[in-house]
Amino acid sequence: MSLEERQDFIGIGVGRHAVVGPVVQVQIPEPMDLNLPVLRKGAEVTPQEVPGVIEDAFAQVTQDFSARAAQASGSLSEVLGATAQIAADPALLKGVKQELDKGSSGLAAVHMAIGSFIDMFMTAGGLMAERVPDLVSVRDRVLAIASGQPLPGMPQLGVPSVLIARDLTPADTSALDLDKVLAIVTEEGGPTGHTAIIAGQLGIPCVVRVPGATQIQEGALALADAREGIVRVSPSEDDRQCVVERNAAEQILEQDSDPAATADGIPIDLLVNIGTVSDAVAAAAKQDAHKAAGTGLFRTEVLFLDAPQAPSVAEQEQAYSAVLQAFGTRKVVVRTLDAGADKPLAFASLPNEENPALGMRGYRTTRLHPQPSSGPA
Repeated sequence: MSLEERQDFIGIGVGRHAVVGPVVQVQIPEPMDLNLPVLRKGAEVTPQEVPGVIEDAFAQVTQDFSARAAQASGSLSEVLGATAQIAADPALLKGVKQELDKGSSGLAAVHMAIGSFIDMFMTAGGLMAERVPDLVSVRDRVLAIASGQPLPGMPQLGVPSVLIARDLTPADTSALDLDKVLAIVTEEGGPTGHTAIIAGQLGIPCVVRVPGATQIQEGALALADAREGIVRVSPSEDDRQCVVERNAAEQILEQDSDPAATADGIPIDLLVNIGTVSDAVAAAAKQDAHKAAGTGLFRTEVLFLDAPQAPSVAEQEQAYSAVLQAFGTRKVVVRTLDAGADKPLAFASLPNEENPALGMRGYRTTRLHPQPSSGPA
């Protein structure tokens, strides 16, 4: 496609802002050569040492994502923490060891074992399918560490740009230079995927599930409209002026101090979804038109994604009390700890299931992990 050709690409918008800027394509890395040897400190290891090296690689990936989660906040912290738990899931390492026992080489065993989970998530569809990039991120990082190859990375942005990718992993998103990212456009993913969630938290316009987006030429000028779900290559001067005027109107709207209400004056309660105490404190502190009337959903499992063992009653009481205190007399809707599927917890491991999204998860986990003295409240 030439830089001058005007064309619209339609997807699903996340947010309501629009921007114009040059396109930067996130290149898909070349597939790892699965015949590469497994290394430790640069030296090839014996077949007997391969399982230990791969286990150490999983542990390193888990530690890296946990550290990133600790340094981040809000949704980004939650997503990184969830990916750390995926890397720590013993089912992945068990699958690798089974493949090794069948005679697969070290890297091939990792690829096939995690690949079976990717296939399962894709078959389940919906929210499960949107977790596939997390599995891919874990797989590619384990492969890189075990073979001594460079970790996957993001391009350096010289100027503020519209970033286009097939999809972004949590590690990719956490490494973005936010001063240089005008918008995020993905060919895959979905409105409830991690890329959309994080972009929403960061206030970055995002358009997901845009067929053909990765074919847009590097450097082409593009308009990304999150409200309309459109990516327009080579926008006209009128298009660009409309963006300027609309963003100015949006800014005035955001500064509006009138309470939320319908056009005919009926008040509307604005409720927020939270997963951590810091989320609650930030949401409860907003005032005027942006003041939250309470929580629509408090996802309690997010508090314990990195916990190696079940939280005590005292730990839960402390966290829940802090959230209730933050909102005072406002409504707080609490969801029972929803472990399983895309949110595995180290202290509540579950058997493999054909469709984990509908299986032993949430309150049903108490049947397998009752933990009456210290388990989930």
